[in-house]
Formats: sequence, structure tokens, C-alpha cells
Amino acid sequence: KNSEKAAEEIKTFLREGDVIFVKGSRGIKTEKIINELKGKGK
Repeated sequence: KNSEKAAEEIKTFLREGDVIFVKGSRGIKTEKIINELKGKGK
């Protein structure tokens, strides 16, 4: 749940052409954040 909330928060300040670096662990479900940012979330 927190990873989805984090992705939504990040989306509020991303603009076209931005590049981001995501560092985290599988324990905090970083892949969910990445998938959501890539538009592959549920």
C-alpha cells in the first residue's frame, strides 16, 4: 500500500523527459513503485 502511495506522490512532480533513479529493496516492494511509474501498475 505504501509503495503505491509513493508512486502516486512521485508522479505529481515528474515531467515529460525526466530521468529518475530508483534505489530500494525488494522488502519495501520497490518493483511496485517502478511498475506504477512505468504505467504497468494494477
